[in-house]
Amino acid sequence: MARKKNQKAQQKQNKKTQKNIKQLESEDEEVDSQADGKSDSGDKKKKATQKQKVNSKKKSNDTLNLSSSKIEILKKKIKRTMSNLSEKANNDEMEAEKIDSTIQDNVITYELDPSENEITIKIQKRSYKFNTTSQYVKENNSLIDFIDKIEEYFDLMKKKELRKVPEVQKLTNHYQFTALEYYLMKAFDEIDAKEKKIDNPHLEDEKCCICQFELYDGIKDYKPDDFKNQLSNDQDSDAIGLIDCDGHYFHKECLKMMIQSTYIKCPICSKIYGVMTGDQPDGDMTIEVTKSKCEGYKCNTIVINYNMHGGNINGKYVPSTWRTAYLPDNDEGREVRDLLKIAFDRKLIFTIGRSVTTGLDNQIVWNGIHHKTNTHGGAAYFGYPDPTYFNRVKQELALKGVR
Repeated sequence: MARKKNQKAQQKQNKKTQKNIKQLESEDEEVDSQADGKSDSGDKKKKATQKQKVNSKKKSNDTLNLSSSKIEILKKKIKRTMSNLSEKANNDEMEAEKIDSTIQDNVITYELDPSENEITIKIQKRSYKFNTTSQYVKENNSLIDFIDKIEEYFDLMKKKELRKVPEVQKLTNHYQFTALEYYLMKAFDEIDAKEKKIDNPHLEDEKCCICQFELYDGIKDYKPDDFKNQLSNDQDSDAIGLIDCDGHYFHKECLKMMIQSTYIKCPICSKIYGVMTGDQPDGDMTIEVTKSKCEGYKCNTIVINYNMHGGNINGKYVPSTWRTAYLPDNDEGREVRDLLKIAFDRKLIFTIGRSVTTGLDNQIVWNGIHHKTNTHGGAAYFGYPDPTYFNRVKQELALKGVR
């Protein structure tokens, strides 16, 4: 009898225990379902206590995991945000009309890849990709918080792009390299170095190509309000990039100081924006075709005659001079002929300086665009054949903005 009573008591106690566990599990499921960021810090403590109770009551080795990871919340938030942005774009046709095709490329967007392990942030044609499973991404709380709030910057980014620098825009298109993008660039480089296990990586600050000071000093300490302020206001310290220079950035004020009357020349790659003109004296350029041959070519020959006028220039006497140059009358020769004509019209073929031949100053001399002044004799005698001449002369012309 005593044994049966004990068995019944034990069964009753087991049922009670099972009931308590189910109740706690139900509460735990509620905790998990609310873990998408909807509860405050007090609720989190309550959830943690409830979870500990469940774990202490359970007599199994299974671990209950909350789904409140910031990365998981961020993934869900991005999906909702992209859906909202798509809906907003459909209802905002008038605003879209204000933005031309170039600006559309500059709008900041972000997306998840199909496996949902990577977040890609795209700004203009540049992309910054972060793997959400990387421990270095998970450990970077400031980056996660930044991405979590990035949708707040979309409209500000779009409006910032519309505000061009007039002095630069009249010569070439350009884009804003914002503090927001600079932060992403630095975060990407640092995480990439850690993932590749590069010891003591030499990660330099991005500097203005002109003044050599950091583009945005103290970027690591920027708060959301700092990013919003930089996007909302126009300052001379803002950084911009020229459309054809890859990775060359300038403070707005510095670049404006580099503007010549009709062009900008990138101090890093020498790319010319606008129309570069020189100080070539007045003169004439005449072109004719003869049946003579340039050595190594079977075609006729293009003969270019330059007749440059001297006189009193800038208060000093400059003697007149003439030059004759030769090109084979084939496709490459005719291409270079046309480019030389453009350069002459822009006063870029000649300048005033010291003659290498005579050593005299105030002479009309070549201005860095080499010409073949002989039809034979090879490169040593400024003639043909010279297999690399056409590539060299086109590069020299391109450095002066003639393409």
